[in-house]
Amino acid sequence: MSSPLVALLLVTSSSRGSHVVFQWPRKPRLVKRYSRMRYYAAEDELDDELLDGAPHAEYLSSSDETSSDASDTDSSEASFEQGAALFGQEEDEERVARALSQSSGTRSAERSRASTRSRSASCAPRGDTYGEEDDARRLRSFTTYLGFDLEMLAAILSPKREQCHHKFELVLDDLAFLGHPVFFERAERQEEDASSLTEFNLVMVIDRPDSLTALPGTDLGVWTHLYYTLLFKITAVLYAEQLRSAYVSQQTATLLALREEVIQQGTYVADAGGWFRDYLDAALAQSSLARALREAQRAIARSRDTVVRVNEAVDLHLQLPPLLLHPTQAPKIGELQRVLDAQDPVVQRGDGPEPRDPLRTLSSLGALPGSAAEQTLQDWTRTTGPFLQPWKTLLLPEDAEDAEESDSIYAFARPLLACFTPSLRGSRTFLQAADALHWDLYKQVYPMVRHLIYYAKARVIDVPRIQGTYALDPTFSLERVPSLEVGWAATFPMMRALPQFLSALSLELKPYVAHFAPRINHTLCLDTLVWLLRHGIVVQMHTHMRLVITAHDQELAYELRQKRLEQRARRPHASDADAEMLIDTLRGQMQRGMHHPERPAHARRRTPRSRSRSDSSDSSGDEWPGMEPISAPHVLRQPSRRRSQPFFSADDEQETDGDDDDDLDELIPHGTPSPVLIPEPSRATRRENEWISAMLHGKHAWYTRWFLRLMPYLNGKHTIEEIVARERLRRRDLKLIMGQFAANLLLFTHP
Repeated sequence: MSSPLVALLLVTSSSRGSHVVFQWPRKPRLVKRYSRMRYYAAEDELDDELLDGAPHAEYLSSSDETSSDASDTDSSEASFEQGAALFGQEEDEERVARALSQSSGTRSAERSRASTRSRSASCAPRGDTYGEEDDARRLRSFTTYLGFDLEMLAAILSPKREQCHHKFELVLDDLAFLGHPVFFERAERQEEDASSLTEFNLVMVIDRPDSLTALPGTDLGVWTHLYYTLLFKITAVLYAEQLRSAYVSQQTATLLALREEVIQQGTYVADAGGWFRDYLDAALAQSSLARALREAQRAIARSRDTVVRVNEAVDLHLQLPPLLLHPTQAPKIGELQRVLDAQDPVVQRGDGPEPRDPLRTLSSLGALPGSAAEQTLQDWTRTTGPFLQPWKTLLLPEDAEDAEESDSIYAFARPLLACFTPSLRGSRTFLQAADALHWDLYKQVYPMVRHLIYYAKARVIDVPRIQGTYALDPTFSLERVPSLEVGWAATFPMMRALPQFLSALSLELKPYVAHFAPRINHTLCLDTLVWLLRHGIVVQMHTHMRLVITAHDQELAYELRQKRLEQRARRPHASDADAEMLIDTLRGQMQRGMHHPERPAHARRRTPRSRSRSDSSDSSGDEWPGMEPISAPHVLRQPSRRRSQPFFSADDEQETDGDDDDDLDELIPHGTPSPVLIPEPSRATRRENEWISAMLHGKHAWYTRWFLRLMPYLNGKHTIEEIVARERLRRRDLKLIMGQFAANLLLFTHP
């Protein structure tokens, strides 16, 4: 997909009026429209400089990719025939044929006259008819652009003072004019300002692009937002330089004087100059502002980052978001996006290390159509990288370790560099770096991280571990393998060729270190992993968990309810406290702040790999009150609706009368016990809560307490790394819990 950026204009207002001082490129290329309507013009109106010979040919062969060629002209005979066929009107066939014949004859005659005129151009008198026509075309090259009169454009793109210092957007036909006009108060104007500059507006002309088929959210609003971030940055630098040294006004005066000079000196003599391209050549030679704007437009239109030198004093870094750098990879980013559900209790909680940016963005999206596409585009429309999450880390470029102390890019965040150095023990996460430096995660760490992402091209990744599982990045293009293979072989001469190694890596999902020979140097293993991550070749696979109710849990829930019904019949006046389900009893105890039970004695010695229902009861004696086997009558009424955490919202649970307890069959779906997946355990229904109570029945208090804490994460949307970071839980302890509930956890891996 070609860039929708068509051109870049500099519009100024001063005591001399409003002017389009500079525009680039000279001949912008517009995206062809796949519509049935076509417009035709006489040949001499198609190109103001069609008859200008060699100089025009040189322009077409120049490095500026935005120049148009003959194949793009819709007025050719082939396109005329194609357009006529699209109408498909039988009654118009004769009229189309006559028009085509007449057009062909006219074009042949024009070509003949053009050939004659080009041969006699040097001796043509000034008052000759052709000389007058040619001079008119020469003047039109200065007064029109994109089919619009430049005086009219200058007036339209110079808004009133009240409209300045705001986003400016104007749509004409299929073109969007995007700017951020700035106005200079009288006190801000320089005394030596010869042009008395009062306002300037740097305008991007954006063609209405076709939306990416896989991302329907990429409409004109998405593109204007992306380009506006770049436009605002350029405008801000020019505004600052104008206030400091009247840079824009001085350059404007130079360009306007040069423009008048080139227009006045133009006479119809061979190679005498005076065409608009001559003005552009002179402007680029004499004006640093013109060169800066040309470099900025070329870089953005060609989808590449660049550093533009402004006023020989400021280095302006223009970093493009991934959607502009790699638009063809955009349809694949859904496989790497984290699932963000605005209703997810973990996202709503906000009482721990919470990435608040995604929550704020999701709340603004609401339930609007296309919000899923907007969510998918979030990370790829940011020049400062994806939304930062506390359990992630930063991968610095190779030159970060060798950077000097005075380096302007790394000096700002020098204390963080040591935290993010990869090691066999793992580099620190953002949260761990904040704890180690005693800094605020959001006010100090994150700004420095975004500084390194933007200026040093650092990448946000998961903590690299050779024991982790890795696979090919879905956005990685295999066409890059031949070029990367050279660097791989030079860096790791003892390793297999890169294609062979990647083939083995994709063949089987297993720990990264398992792809190496036994007793391999682990440092070499880590170095290869970091190299692959720096080049965006591999991505870490994450473990997600979901909660499954087994057939045994359903049978136990059936038996427990049956006992409650029998006991309720014998004790009709039982208290509500006796009627609570086990899961509500545990939540109430957590809410009241009861002490945390210690882990079981056997868990300190070994990690249980599996467990059976026969030994589900634990006799360590370290159980909370109410954890004894259920013998008191229980009903499903929840009188106090006590909740230990905002995880468990009262709105998400259903309150029913005790009469519903009589229906025992609802606990056995379809009459036969069978495994059931709980989609949202923290928002479980009454029946699902009863299954979970049966699952927890007889477990040790340490396991049940942690299981309730982890229930909101068991919806398949959260990774092990996220659980460890949010709950400040050791990985070893998490393995103990997962082992205790192995029969009820469904594990799967995903990027």
